[in-house]
Amino acid sequence: MSEALGLYLKLDELGLQRTDFDKRKFKPFLRVIGGKLRKSARVRVNSYWTSKPNTYPGKKTGALQRAISVKYFRSGYGLKLQQDMPKRRAGDKKEEAFYPAFLRYGATNEKKPRWRILPRRNYIEDSFELHRQEMVNGVAQALGESLKGIFDK
Repeated sequence: MSEALGLYLKLDELGLQRTDFDKRKFKPFLRVIGGKLRKSARVRVNSYWTSKPNTYPGKKTGALQRAISVKYFRSGYGLKLQQDMPKRRAGDKKEEAFYPAFLRYGATNEKKPRWRILPRRNYIEDSFELHRQEMVNGVAQALGESLKGIFDK
């Protein structure tokens, strides 16, 4: 993923710390955001046509689609949309396992410096950009509801 991809919140500028928030009230909002991102990324790789350069990858078995997942941070204050290595199907040998990184980054010939497989569009970044405003609104709502009453005094 690129360096610009992310939603960053600096609590020190607001004079707050992580202990001022109730993690149990914050997590459900993150799960909703993560579910929307995962669904959006999976929809982008749902087409049955053959993959071409600068388009989203095509779907043959659905392994790429099922391998898109959301990792929630252990601290409970963040998430990451990621492309895992797909699980091998029963009977597949290790050499036959599907490796999706070449679709995302492309592949070049070792002997001749030219592209053998051109990179496809980044479905993870595109789904992130599509839902950026929803994520900002969701995080703002989550922070508002998870504050531990420090402003109630």
